[in-house]
Amino acid sequence: MQVRNWAVEYGSLYVVTGPIFDYVMPTIGPHRVALTKTYYKVLLQKRKGNWEGIGFILPNSNTKVNFKDYAINIDKVEEITGIDFFWRLEDQIEKVIESNKFVTNY
Repeated sequence: MQVRNWAVEYGSLYVVTGPIFDYVMPTIGPHRVALTKTYYKVLLQKRKGNWEGIGFILPNSNTKVNFKDYAINIDKVEEITGIDFFWRLEDQIEKVIESNKFVTNY
């Protein structure tokens, strides 16, 4: 809900979300769907001509969390997941956005 609220508040927001796989994961159901312990969210927006971004590694649970407690820079999410986010941005812009630990607007 928090990310949806930010999207409404800021007008537009790019959101990338996915699981973080471990070597051994519990499964559920007859098709043995794997349950990850954590997942990531990476957010990007352009506001007033400036790009801003932030990353999160969150527990995969039904408990309510404070997003700020899980904020990290996008570079760290890339390191953990092996995914290069926002690679189509100009290199210098991507470097600045992804290396920031926390964008105060979130």
